[in-house]
Amino acid sequence: MRWIGVGVLGAVRAVAGFGIGFSALALCAYGVFRDPGRTGTPQLLALAGLAVLLLARLFERLQRNQVQPKSAVWANLELGTLFVSAAFVVIEITGGPSGLLYPLIFALVAFLVAFHGWGQSVYFMLLILGVEAATWYLQPQPNGWRLFASHTSFNLLFGFLYALFLRTEISQGRRRLRTEIDARLSEISAEATDFRLTSGLSLESRDLSPEELLRRRTVGSVQAIHDSLYNVLEVAERALKPFTVALLWLDSSDRHMRVKELRSQSDAIVEKPIAAGEGLLGAITKRGEPLLLTNLKPGHSGLVYYSKSEPITDFVGVPVLEGKNLRGVLIADRKEGVAFDDSDVAVMCTIAEEITRAVQVERIFSEMDREKYQKERFYQASRDFNTARTIDQVAEVAIKAARRVANSELAAVAVATEEEGILYIKAAEWEGHPEIKKLLGVKFHAESGLVGAAIKAKHPLPHGTVRASSQPVFAPDLDVNVEAVKVLPLWWKDRGVGALVLGSAHASFLTADLLDMLRVIADHAAIAIANAQMNERVERMATTDGLSGLINHRHFQHLFDGVMLRAERYTRQVSLILTDIDHFKSVNDTYGHPVGDVVLKRISAIIAESARRTDIAARYGGEEFAVLMEETGSRGALQIAERIRQSVEAEVFRCEHGTFRCTLSLGIATFPADGPNKAKITECADQALYKAKSSGRNQTVMSGAPRAKIAGGQ
Repeated sequence: MRWIGVGVLGAVRAVAGFGIGFSALALCAYGVFRDPGRTGTPQLLALAGLAVLLLARLFERLQRNQVQPKSAVWANLELGTLFVSAAFVVIEITGGPSGLLYPLIFALVAFLVAFHGWGQSVYFMLLILGVEAATWYLQPQPNGWRLFASHTSFNLLFGFLYALFLRTEISQGRRRLRTEIDARLSEISAEATDFRLTSGLSLESRDLSPEELLRRRTVGSVQAIHDSLYNVLEVAERALKPFTVALLWLDSSDRHMRVKELRSQSDAIVEKPIAAGEGLLGAITKRGEPLLLTNLKPGHSGLVYYSKSEPITDFVGVPVLEGKNLRGVLIADRKEGVAFDDSDVAVMCTIAEEITRAVQVERIFSEMDREKYQKERFYQASRDFNTARTIDQVAEVAIKAARRVANSELAAVAVATEEEGILYIKAAEWEGHPEIKKLLGVKFHAESGLVGAAIKAKHPLPHGTVRASSQPVFAPDLDVNVEAVKVLPLWWKDRGVGALVLGSAHASFLTADLLDMLRVIADHAAIAIANAQMNERVERMATTDGLSGLINHRHFQHLFDGVMLRAERYTRQVSLILTDIDHFKSVNDTYGHPVGDVVLKRISAIIAESARRTDIAARYGGEEFAVLMEETGSRGALQIAERIRQSVEAEVFRCEHGTFRCTLSLGIATFPADGPNKAKITECADQALYKAKSSGRNQTVMSGAPRAKIAGGQ
């Protein structure tokens, strides 16, 4: 009872705002608030309830941090309805739609349109116009409809124009913000390249897209370097007391420099790239040695990192080297004739070394981070392979692991069949190409493509990743148009069990380290596929008769139980056919047991071919067979039984002693007409079979019905 009470209270709370709001609007339409003499307790209660509820909802909205999308829409509609109700109550009290406060509605329209979507805005406009129309209808005044038309026109025009211009401004603001963000991200990406961090960035992730992970790692690495540089320059500023101390870094082309970090009293530092050979910076980059200058003239032309003349009198600059490679220039300057000395140069050289070390440390951290994530995914793939039991599961794990490691757009797993040289595509994913799913299950010859060649060579192909346009990946009629590809053969012991195919639009999507990891993944996949195939064979051996290829008696009984449970639960018909090869003992005695085995195999195949896909065909024992048919009555079972009988009768068997034919006798029983359970149905079908054999054989008999002799007995 408690949960019922809670549910009722929740429902009342959810509709309370609409109930009070619509009640207040109805009173406004009838003019209750306009005539003080008609205002009584109900009207005062409605007004008080409206005010209290409006304040409560506003307080809840201000306190609420997050609202689910559906509840947010409902809350917006409720709050807007309360605002409309409050506005009309105020207007009614001050004289109605023709009063001086009606422009309050125009302001309300602007507010509602500004902060709600199109659908909610339309609801509020219809509500406002409907209330005013009801007011003029229930309280007619001279020229009232003319004023209503004027209000309607202004409300619609005002709301439409306000929404149009406001949303246009918001859209433009969002575009400007997106452009600024993209520009900043581009700058960060360029800085990562300048700092030689790109090689340490990995495109793989646990669950993030490659682009998102690249962005996050780039931002994190560049920000870490900037923090280190800022702290180092702060030390330089305290030690040297310069007017400006700045680090200018070469871009990836080594042609331009840009200020990466600085501490300066000037607001005229150049933000654009500066030619590497220009001014005093060019002298340092060419010589690769510190440069110390004193008694400079104000506005010296070599101070190219200023956009306007500054009264600099002294300058020192040192190259920032990484080994023998120049990476940038660290400069400091002073004014008022305070010269730098050799000790200052030594300090600058030490700071330059610290800058190089900071970049190298972040590069090492980035590389360690990349290897960490790669190994985590690699170990996760190993664990996933250990839990995969079926070929489908193995293929899914292999594709997921390979794509995470190699960042390939295309990944597929081809598995060898029991037929020599025939494979089929078990799983495939291709980013942006959903049509790849059409290839699932398609068989192809191994020798006709790159997959077969890699399996035969026992080595990943092609060498590199660019394949010849004339060589298909799978087969000539089963190719995928991908620029770069790598096929890793899946070998277990001395048997090729399949291939792992990776493809990308970029020829450099695989490095040597990644290929080594993919080889290990391929080895795991090969072992897992071989184990899954072995499990399938063991399961098939446990449930299938080895001679006939039909399911065996034990598994048939298990399936029979499940069919009967469904039939009893949903009141469905189930039919059982039991059949026996006529005079099979004489076949063995006359032609030998090997010929008898041939007969059993062929008749088993005929039964499997004649039965429907939903039917369960089994070898019941010896020369007896059974066919179980769900949702099938006696007439449908008779048609299938006759199809089997006639096909066997028409079959000619050949051996070294000549040709001969065989026939079948069949008995049919149907649930629930012939019995209420599995045991009774089996008994009735067996009795019908006995009747067919005792009545001349080569015929079908239905339980509980006169003998249906379709063909003459032998």
